[in-house]
Amino acid sequence: MDLSEVRDTFISESEELLSSMESNLLILEKDSKNNEGIHSVFRAIHTIKGTSGMFGYEPIEKFTHEVESFLDRIRSNKQSLTKEGIEFLFLACDHIRNLLQGVGETLIVDSQTSRNQVNLLSLAKKLTLDDTSNPQKDEALVQNQSTSLNLLDSHSSSTFWQITLIPNIHLFESGLDPSTFIKYLSQSGKVKHIFVYPESIPNWSEFNPEHSHLGFEISYESPSKGEEIYSTFQFLKEGSYLKILSPGCSLNLFMENCNDFPLGKKHI
Repeated sequence: MDLSEVRDTFISESEELLSSMESNLLILEKDSKNNEGIHSVFRAIHTIKGTSGMFGYEPIEKFTHEVESFLDRIRSNKQSLTKEGIEFLFLACDHIRNLLQGVGETLIVDSQTSRNQVNLLSLAKKLTLDDTSNPQKDEALVQNQSTSLNLLDSHSSSTFWQITLIPNIHLFESGLDPSTFIKYLSQSGKVKHIFVYPESIPNWSEFNPEHSHLGFEISYESPSKGEEIYSTFQFLKEGSYLKILSPGCSLNLFMENCNDFPLGKKHI
């Protein structure tokens, strides 16, 4: 069996596992405590993760690892499966399908899919932090926790902010450096993760070292309010793309932010 046959088999089997996973998620929508459904979803993700790791499909392995960790907390009764959690798992299925398409075509993940992955990984962590309830607690408490996910500016102890920053291309010409502002965030919180978008880097013949070509996706843990975080970037706002989502934002807002991302646009 040559490499293309191995790849085709991996894609085909993964598609079957995703279809099975979605069928079980439909069952879990009606009964979120259905143990067999939870275990089946976990096994599907676990298998995709293991197989993708064997064949070196790193983006799939990395993403499914986080989904598996989320599901492991649920099946071990460390966390309850909420409506938001099920919605996330459906989104995860769609995202894995997009990743599989990349495997079948170029083996390269496009920028839009990369951005979706960053948002979904942040969402997985947010759901884990937000839902510290035990399935044995009464449903009123679980409902209150689910409702809190729809608040735009939550003041809960779950403090992961999602900051998307694409500085003005002429930023360096004014003596400013985005890394300085990112480091400043550490004074009032913790920068948990930074993903760098390189899409705007031109060919070497057109490269200008005095131009800012990178974009940044920052996961930030802080008790600060949105206005305080915005003020950190006040000198970068003009001509830059800046979007800050609070820890309590809804799934829809996550996806809107993803679709709003100005891929391929120059900021001048």
